[in-house]
Amino acid sequence: MEHLHPLESYINEMKRVMKPGGVLAGAIPCEGGLAWGIGRYLTSRRYLKANSQIDPDKIICWEHRNFADSIMNQLTRSFKRVCVNYWPLSVPLIDTNLIISFIYMK
Repeated sequence: MEHLHPLESYINEMKRVMKPGGVLAGAIPCEGGLAWGIGRYLTSRRYLKANSQIDPDKIICWEHRNFADSIMNQLTRSFKRVCVNYWPLSVPLIDTNLIISFIYMK
């Protein structure tokens, strides 16, 4: 979902084609959060800068159009939240985690 643009139209289409009681399950990176940003800075960004002429900042801006907070807000507005889990810490904060998994229902 972090790749889809404009996200709202995709979510509306998901909602349109889902049956009543249908389930949307998935996981997204905690992009936009502190832990995710530090992790990317210390791993893939550092590697690409040292070993290629690829600009990782440009790629991430083009590829990841949506941050975790906006994705979760749009899902919560459109569906009934069943379950949300954060990893690696179970503290429900985007800044302290790397992945958010979720289950929503129509």
